[in-house]
Amino acid sequence: MTKAKEWSIDFAEKWKNYPEPARPTRGELEIIGRYLEKKKRPKVLILGSTIEYRLLCHKLKCDTAVIDYSRINYGILSKQTKVKLNEKFIERNWLEMGFRGEFDFILGDYAVGVVSRGDIGVFLRKLRQAVKKDGIIILKTHVRDSVRGPDPCMLIKHYMRKHPKENIVSHTITRLYNAFCDPGSGQLDLSLVHRFAEEQYRKGKIRKKDIEVFRGLYMEHAKLKLFIPEKRAFGAMLRKLFRKVRVRYGRESYCRKYLPLYILRK
Repeated sequence: MTKAKEWSIDFAEKWKNYPEPARPTRGELEIIGRYLEKKKRPKVLILGSTIEYRLLCHKLKCDTAVIDYSRINYGILSKQTKVKLNEKFIERNWLEMGFRGEFDFILGDYAVGVVSRGDIGVFLRKLRQAVKKDGIIILKTHVRDSVRGPDPCMLIKHYMRKHPKENIVSHTITRLYNAFCDPGSGQLDLSLVHRFAEEQYRKGKIRKKDIEVFRGLYMEHAKLKLFIPEKRAFGAMLRKLFRKVRVRYGRESYCRKYLPLYILRK
């Protein structure tokens, strides 16, 4: 994880405004929970300070460690719950992890997206090294097709026609990210999504309540550049590194196709 990929403190503060599926969904947590329940007090490493994963591990009495490059971000996200979590915090860049066969499970929500494209191989090998021989790595990863993304205007029209009473970000953000992702580099500048939403509001295509949701996400100021891997190429990379690769999806409609949970075995 390089400096260009790091969260700012302001972005961490705004993370509470992000709805599913930018955060773990209930369907995804159900899937992960079923894996965790198969072991008694499993040793779990959580990549980043994802509060939903931490609460799930606390509920299931896991032996949990959270690894994040910033103690400040960890503290900010910890404020999203009043539960006193029983966990260990490790302040470290994921690319500098030196664990060897220590964990039953490793969990990452959008973890691949905040690693630079050139470091993905190193990152995955670090995870493979850190998990036990019979351990499992679960990575929720936003992926894209190899071709240019969808027409963003059509995504908004579809939302207004099919889901107008539901959260606009939940139902459009994954495909909007794909629409504005650079098809060559796989990199996404979040400010492009914000500018598009403002333009749609000025044209009367979305409502005031819709633009307020987008404005609460801080995307126009975010320094974070997301990496969205191409689905087939990323799958091929995983199959070279891991003995078993299974793909699951949360039951929510907006999780289908582009937000897989990769279940990886050493």
